[in-house]
Amino acid sequence: MKRKKLMIALVSMTALLLALVVFPFGSYDLSQVHSDLRGLREPYQTVQAGYYLDGGSVGAVIIDADDREVRVAFPVGTSPSGQRTYDRVFIGAMHASESNAVEVPFTLDTRHHSSI
Repeated sequence: MKRKKLMIALVSMTALLLALVVFPFGSYDLSQVHSDLRGLREPYQTVQAGYYLDGGSVGAVIIDADDREVRVAFPVGTSPSGQRTYDRVFIGAMHASESNAVEVPFTLDTRHHSSI
C-alpha cells in the first residue's frame, strides 16, 4: 500500500513539474513592448538577420504580413564576467552606429514577446 501511494505521489509531482515547464504561467505586459515591435503582424513574409565583426552585434530586418518593415539592432556588450550580453535594442537600423538607429527600452516584457 505504501509503495502504491509513493508511486502516485511521484507520478503526480512529475506531471506537475512537466506542466510548469511546458505551460509557463508567467505573462507579460504588451504595453511595455515598443509599438514598432508590438505592431508586427504574423506570419512574417521575411526575416533576415546578420552579425557584425564588432564582437557579435546582431541586426535584423523583419517584413510582416502587412508589408511593414522593421529594422532592429542588438549591440553586443560585455558582462563583468566577460560574457557577451545583448541588453540594448535599437529600432530603425541594423546596427546601433547607424544614424537612424533609435534606442528603445529593452524590457523583460520585450524579451518575452513572441514576435521577437
